[in-house]
Amino acid sequence: MESSIVVTDLVYYPIKSCKGHSVKELALDNIRGFRNDRLFMIVETNVTPWNFTSQRRLPRMSLIEPSIIDQDRKLNLEAPGMNSIQVQIKTVPLADKSDEHT
Repeated sequence: MESSIVVTDLVYYPIKSCKGHSVKELALDNIRGFRNDRLFMIVETNVTPWNFTSQRRLPRMSLIEPSIIDQDRKLNLEAPGMNSIQVQIKTVPLADKSDEHT
């Protein structure tokens, strides 16, 4: 019996639990998987330790449409009835694993 897998849609989510983007192709990065997928999450900072928030708790998060403007390294956020917001993305260098000792 022959079986096959068919990919019908590719979706990435710049912010965990917010609206995703359907695309025809996705680039992979060397560390995390799909480029720009779940780079960010919304957290509650009024508790210690901070807790991430998801659609299970706040279903309206699905209306937040994030997009990454690569050339400017900005995160753009849009939602119905709200003004859009742009936030500069700061690049944080990854730790050099070759210097770690076990």
